[in-house]
Amino acid sequence: MTQFILDLFFGFIFVILLIFMAKIKEKAFNENKESYRYAFWGLLVLGIVSVIQLAGHQMLFSGIPFLSEPVYLELASAIGIVAGIALMIAGVSIWLPAKKKQNEINSITSKTAEAIQIIGRAIDETRNADHLFRIMPELLCRNLGRDGAVVLRRLNRKERFVLTNWYNLSDDKRETLTSLTDKMHNPQELIKIIEGEIIAGNHMAVMIKGRVQVLLFLWDNKENTALEFDVKETFPEIERMISKRLEKYYDAVRLAYSEDILHLLTEARNLTMHRSDLKGYLPGLYRLFHRATGAEYFSLAVREKYRHNLRRYIAGINGNILLGGVTSPVFQENYIDYLMETRQSLLVENVSGQTAYQADSLFGSCGQKCLMAVPIIGAGSPIGIITLGHPAPGRLGRREQVRTEFLAAAIAPIIEAEINRHLGQERDRYLGALAAFETAIEKCGDIESLAEVVSETLLRNIGTTFCRITAMSDDRTRLVTQSLKTIRPFRDANTEPVTISRELIPWHHMALSENRPLLINQNDASSRLDGGEAEMLLFKGVQSALIIPIIINGLTYGTITLGEMREWHRFAYDSAAISFSKALATRLANGIKLVQLSRTLLMSGETAIPWQKRPGTEGDIVRRLKEPMTTMQGSIDLLKIRGGDTAGEAGRIMGMLEKSADRVLSILKES
Repeated sequence: MTQFILDLFFGFIFVILLIFMAKIKEKAFNENKESYRYAFWGLLVLGIVSVIQLAGHQMLFSGIPFLSEPVYLELASAIGIVAGIALMIAGVSIWLPAKKKQNEINSITSKTAEAIQIIGRAIDETRNADHLFRIMPELLCRNLGRDGAVVLRRLNRKERFVLTNWYNLSDDKRETLTSLTDKMHNPQELIKIIEGEIIAGNHMAVMIKGRVQVLLFLWDNKENTALEFDVKETFPEIERMISKRLEKYYDAVRLAYSEDILHLLTEARNLTMHRSDLKGYLPGLYRLFHRATGAEYFSLAVREKYRHNLRRYIAGINGNILLGGVTSPVFQENYIDYLMETRQSLLVENVSGQTAYQADSLFGSCGQKCLMAVPIIGAGSPIGIITLGHPAPGRLGRREQVRTEFLAAAIAPIIEAEINRHLGQERDRYLGALAAFETAIEKCGDIESLAEVVSETLLRNIGTTFCRITAMSDDRTRLVTQSLKTIRPFRDANTEPVTISRELIPWHHMALSENRPLLINQNDASSRLDGGEAEMLLFKGVQSALIIPIIINGLTYGTITLGEMREWHRFAYDSAAISFSKALATRLANGIKLVQLSRTLLMSGETAIPWQKRPGTEGDIVRRLKEPMTTMQGSIDLLKIRGGDTAGEAGRIMGMLEKSADRVLSILKES
């Protein structure tokens, strides 16, 4: 009875174990199906053995061959027990390593989740993008079990990736990465080369709006295959968190940028309200552009009436005014000439490495490396140039360029007001010079003094190099110098009379014969002044000239010749200067007429006839004789001046002489 209870108990135990195995199959053997089968069959064999032993002890096999014999029954039980235990051991040997591996994976997953949580919290607590990538390499290495990391960021102003941050990176690899990013801009090519030749590890590519903005490379100095799952599952999550945070930063920057632009434009508008002298605006303009771009050097070049003459307003380091309204020339290789032609902004990352455009010497002496120049457009043409500089190469970029272009358009009214102010000053100066000359005419008693005053007035107000006033000789064959003024001595300046000839002085001959001004430009092949004419009436090396005839009563008396030694693109006789010269020539002609008339009247007084002294008749006779005698003298002067060219006017002049002579005779007969 006791044996039966024991056998039944063991059988019941194995049944319970089989049921328990079936219950825990999904939990304990979900990833270990093979282990479950071995363990189940082992328990099943042991259960069968317990049933066989129960049946044997109860003499249920007495009629069955072999099993009725105790030896064979014991042998079968032993074989069953050994087989069951072997199957159980096989199942356990498979299950334990798999379970251990699963536990390790679960542990890694738990650690990865914790690491992602730590990394995500650190990302959310960063203040800006620079702070984010400054802490990111070490943060990733410490929480993901990596030995080193580097960050490559795309700089929009350069359109290339730049090595900005790293952790445990050797100097030789750093130099290799720097040189590689200088040459290559494509992110896929960079990833391929870096992971293939420089860093043996993994990478993350942070994208914003479909464009790769950041490349993160992480590596181990040892083989670590246990973190493959970590790489596949964790890196995309970290990429997503960084991308999301960067988008928030950029949105905030764009919002602040828009608001800042509005404040800057408002400040520019407030500056343009008064429109006084531009020199007084210079500190405010420097602060405005420094706030907008961070530039340390500010220069404003305002175009004057000559294309390559600019009035410069320069504020150097810390806003110190280095030049305030100084006129200086611009040469053709200067960047300002390029801006005048193209009307487009210019950005040079490193002036020292750029030979196409030369900056001012003052720009370089202030230690500036990065140059940005933006034209100011007014009335459809460039009226000024804004030049900004920074001592760090590449510091000024596209964002600063856009801001400067906005502000350049905003301050255009200041520049236009400055140009108009100078034009108004020039007009007032010309009008004042003409008024002063009218006063000087009354004090001049001869033609030579009149010519001297005109020369001084032209040289002082136009600012040209050379001024000569000539008169035609009595025989109309030569030009005789009445006045010669220069800004400096010229050894080869000719003062002797010059023969009037189409071959020798063609341009002066044309001005005399056609009675019209001529403008000469040595850079223009169609209006060049040959060396002979230049040496006789101007000076060797003249670059431009202006010839204005002096007309008296429709006849040419002489010429006013202006010469300039500066290049045509630096100094040109503009319409205002030509009009001023023509006005002076007209006033000079009127003055010469007055002088000649005065001489005629004085000569008539010295040769008065005796009966003019008679009482009661002197004043009346003299008064009546003045008109016909003056007409006769003028007709004679016309004959002398015109010489052989009087064929068309001979009848008119002779008629005037005849009428005047008849008038004189009639007055004498009446007396």
